[in-house]
Amino acid sequence: MKGSFPMAQIKINRSSFAYSMIWHTIRIMIIIFAVSLIAFYIIISEILLRNSQNYLETEVSERVAQFENKLSTIEMSGRVLRTYVVGTDIQKEQLIAYISSMMQHNPDLSSVCIVPVPELMGAYNPTIFERGDKDKALAMPLNDEDYIYRDWYQLAYLMNVAQWSEPWFDAFGTKQLVCSFSLPLRMEERITGVLRLDIAVKDLKDIDLPQKMTDQSYSMILSDVGTIIKHPADSLIMNYSIFNLAVEYEDDNLKSVGRNMIEGERGMDKMAKHSYFAGQWISYAQLPSNKWTFAIVTDSSFIFADRKRLLFTIVFVFSIAFALTLLTIYLRTLRISRPLKSVAANAARIGEGDFDAVLSGSGDIFEIDQLFTAINKMKNSLKGYIANLRQVSMEKERIQAEVEFASQVQLSLVPHNRSQVSLSEQISFYGMLNPAGAVGGDLYDYFMIDDDHCCFAIADVVDKGIVAAMTMTIASTHIRTTADSLKDTSQILASLNDFLCSKNLESTLITIILAMIHLKTGEVSVSNCGHLPWYQIKKDGSIIKHDQTDSTALGVFRDIVIEQKVLRIEAGDKLVLMTDGVTETMNDRGDFYTTKRVEDTLSTVTEENIETIAETLYERVEQFSGSGIPRDDLTLLVVEYKG
Repeated sequence: MKGSFPMAQIKINRSSFAYSMIWHTIRIMIIIFAVSLIAFYIIISEILLRNSQNYLETEVSERVAQFENKLSTIEMSGRVLRTYVVGTDIQKEQLIAYISSMMQHNPDLSSVCIVPVPELMGAYNPTIFERGDKDKALAMPLNDEDYIYRDWYQLAYLMNVAQWSEPWFDAFGTKQLVCSFSLPLRMEERITGVLRLDIAVKDLKDIDLPQKMTDQSYSMILSDVGTIIKHPADSLIMNYSIFNLAVEYEDDNLKSVGRNMIEGERGMDKMAKHSYFAGQWISYAQLPSNKWTFAIVTDSSFIFADRKRLLFTIVFVFSIAFALTLLTIYLRTLRISRPLKSVAANAARIGEGDFDAVLSGSGDIFEIDQLFTAINKMKNSLKGYIANLRQVSMEKERIQAEVEFASQVQLSLVPHNRSQVSLSEQISFYGMLNPAGAVGGDLYDYFMIDDDHCCFAIADVVDKGIVAAMTMTIASTHIRTTADSLKDTSQILASLNDFLCSKNLESTLITIILAMIHLKTGEVSVSNCGHLPWYQIKKDGSIIKHDQTDSTALGVFRDIVIEQKVLRIEAGDKLVLMTDGVTETMNDRGDFYTTKRVEDTLSTVTEENIETIAETLYERVEQFSGSGIPRDDLTLLVVEYKG
């Protein structure tokens, strides 16, 4: 249907570009959202906690100021009354009238008491003034014979200072729980009595918290030793201290908070879940007048009341942005994917060999146009490349055929191990040649010169590949050609050296061991031109290492002096010759096989036949190299003289 929503026209393909973009975007945005939500949660919690802490500190400070105002008013009234009592000759009616006036102006004052010290008991009687009708003071005798033992009296009399007492029950006066401010009455530098002003503990509840805090918070007051004076639970008042609760609930944190309270510190602390206050927050400060502590206990739900609303707002806004982002990505990827499908179809045609396919751009997406242009250029380049590739492939096949032919030629020049049967029954040979490439620069050879003499050699051209193989072919041919006439290893090699130096070949440096053996006597003439040592395995199993060379490598200098050594071997002796491809084989750690390992291997096969000796040494070298690619040609020649 024309004008229908694009998403309704297209089936979901999980391998499509649009699906891939949306899926990856969803994953990335979910990760971003999760990280952001956690970060917002932490930040919002810190901000709300800090704001709540400031708010609660303000509330505590305001309540402390209100309490301090109440207490300060009582203290000031007490000091004024003391001056009035001590400093003037006042009659009882005047005193009652004055105290009545005090009670009218100070509604928190519940009673006033004036008592003499024991020595002046007869001078005036202990009297208590209670609040009567219309705030008129009622004077009554104090019937407490033990008042001198009460805290309020002891504090003022013994310490000779004005003091607030702990809450106590006034059984002989107002019959309620009161806190007393006591002042010593002094005359002529001695205490004559004590003045006491009382405030009812129940009146402390008049200072309540704001309405918004009443459901989740409450206030409490502690004395200067931690005794609970005000608390919603009446059973705790004057029966428990904060330290009793800490011990009962095994709450060390509450104990620490209690110490901070009585030491005059202000703060806000969270209680443990096993505490009496079960995860609530306590904000507290001390009253300067009497060292009491006012505290507000608040639930975490009040502290973090706005957190859920803020997080919900964030989630809602993010969800809207998330949906709009996905829709935008989907529509734009469809706009991009349509021309890309055309690219894919035409690329498939080009891949099938149809180089006449032409791509045209979309017009409004620069990158797509560039892609079309690049593919068209690539198509034209491919035409030329394929033509060149065909030509190169044909040339490569021709070269490969020539290399294979050269390899076959080289191998045909090397004697086959079975050809020893046709040489002589007095001597046996076993050779192995493993080029590093298709062709190599190593060579071993053995042939009969006449019925009594046999010649054998092993050589290594210092190079690899076709050039080395051709040089080695020349050397092999030259040795076979000159051996019949010269019959002297030093002369044969000198002739070969002069030939190589005269031809200026690209690769002429050759190391070689050439030997001739008299089959009847076992006399061996040998020349070593810069080659590796060779080994003689005696019939008794001992091994002799022949490591002396008779000249430098061939093909470098003309007219070099090449010596010939003569030695005699016995029937059953074996000779082992090799190229440096054996000793310089490298393992994965970069270690070489070395002549030491060669000698160790030979010492284990002295009793074996020449084939086993060669195969064992070759296998040990392969095991040592592991998975490494051969870096050089590897050649072995083992000779057994049978006599």
